Amino acid sequence: MTQRKTAVLNVRIRPDIKDTLKSAATSETRSIANMIEVMVVAYANRLGTKDDQIQPKRKIASKMK
Repeated sequence: MTQRKTAVLNVRIRPDIKDTLKSAATSETRSIANMIEVMVVAYANRLGTKDDQIQPKRKIASKMK
């Protein structure tokens, strides 16, 4: 199966959560999309999912450890 470089994901979230996400992304010099990717990968790794080869496009900052 050929994997696309990116996929589109449309979600609706509360404005205050979006503001928090934007602040987190800004503090790490990331886009909101990349911050979501980093957070999902970190969460999946913490749970010990089978997809442990999945890594975000940029290295997770030491702040998230």
